[in-house]
Amino acid sequence: MKKTSILTAVLLALAFSLSARDFDVVSPSGHTLYCDVVQGGAAIVGMDYSPQNAEPIHLVIPSHVSNGSTNLSVVAIGDSAFMSRSWIVAVQIPASVKSIGRDAFKRCYGLGSFAVPATVENIAEDAFAFVLNVEYSGPAQG
Repeated sequence: MKKTSILTAVLLALAFSLSARDFDVVSPSGHTLYCDVVQGGAAIVGMDYSPQNAEPIHLVIPSHVSNGSTNLSVVAIGDSAFMSRSWIVAVQIPASVKSIGRDAFKRCYGLGSFAVPATVENIAEDAFAFVLNVEYSGPAQG
């Protein structure tokens, strides 16, 4: 009886973790991105990539995504979306993004120099912690 309860709990936890995002899309660079519907559009909240085949990634974040019925503007990169993804060596952030969440690119040690669009209005604490070559030309961040 106890084994059944533990197995049921594990299966429920797995099912919940798999449904924690609203929908998935394939980026222009060919990577599956996890998305949530947020006020004003969509947020990229993660990606599907196996570190076992950790080939360098040149990640292109799309400016628009579709959840199957609606075309949404990508307005945010969520908290911890790409944290510790050291195989990301380049990222292209579209002008549609207005917010970059806490720890979004933290510990992306392989990330080379890239520009954050001037359209980004909010960069949360530690969004680029331990990333050495970030260029930002938007409003002053506080």
